[in-house]
Amino acid sequence: MNIYWQEHTGPHNIGHFLDDMCIPFYGALKKHNLYGKDFQLIIKKNPEAGKCILPEMWKFLCKRPIKYVKTHHKVPDTYRKMHIDGLGTVVLPRARYKDFSNDTLDFFNIKRKKPERIILIQRSTRRNFSNEEELIEGLKSLGREVYPVEFGSMPFKQQLQELQDCAMLIGYHGAGLMNTVFTPAKSSTLEILPYGWVYGRYKQIGLARGQNYIQWLNNDPTKTKSNRPTKFDTSISPLQNKNVIQKRHLKKGTKDWKRASEVKIFFQAADTFVDVDAIVKITKKALKV
Repeated sequence: MNIYWQEHTGPHNIGHFLDDMCIPFYGALKKHNLYGKDFQLIIKKNPEAGKCILPEMWKFLCKRPIKYVKTHHKVPDTYRKMHIDGLGTVVLPRARYKDFSNDTLDFFNIKRKKPERIILIQRSTRRNFSNEEELIEGLKSLGREVYPVEFGSMPFKQQLQELQDCAMLIGYHGAGLMNTVFTPAKSSTLEILPYGWVYGRYKQIGLARGQNYIQWLNNDPTKTKSNRPTKFDTSISPLQNKNVIQKRHLKKGTKDWKRASEVKIFFQAADTFVDVDAIVKITKKALKV
């Protein structure tokens, strides 16, 4: 049996790779009783996607190596659908985060632990904590081990194992928060959002798994640090920036729409100073210490 699909066309990071490809694909296999069965997956390659992020995940989902093709008449025109021989073209179902997490951990023989640590996700490029050392020291005052880590440089299986000891996952908005899929069900996640930024994907994942998911938004533009050049006034009020950033409410191509795009890109990529006392207070409440 062959399954035909196309690679995701968006940014190729762990967030999109898992949430837009692996997890929906897993859900389709479950829905059509194909999980664990022998089939050949044929994927139309996206030339902009680059190298596969986590080849280990395909070993979990497929028994055979994937065949990549430039084109095929059976491949649907969207990654949200796939063609299964004998069934035709099917729409990928809603995510099954809890089942996906458990089956992934079982496949890689990951031992579950009693979660104790605070894990702080570090980033190698944009959106970093400008006062990270101060934040780490503040979190240590809670009497828990604080583990700063950049998961991108860690083997996937080790990454899964490290997450099993996570009582509280803290990270600046970005693909690293996709790791909330693999943290213990009773753990908490704190997502730090850039000034004027609204995003709900990772929160939906955490809540779907029954976790305590918290978001902290930087409401002070003066706490933002960015090397990106800008022509707009970064000191305008949060309400004004919020209205500008939500460019979906504006007519495309207009002066306001272009300015909204500039504001959005500036703040999305910016580093930020966090309110350490506020973060420690949130973490203390979540950990019940």
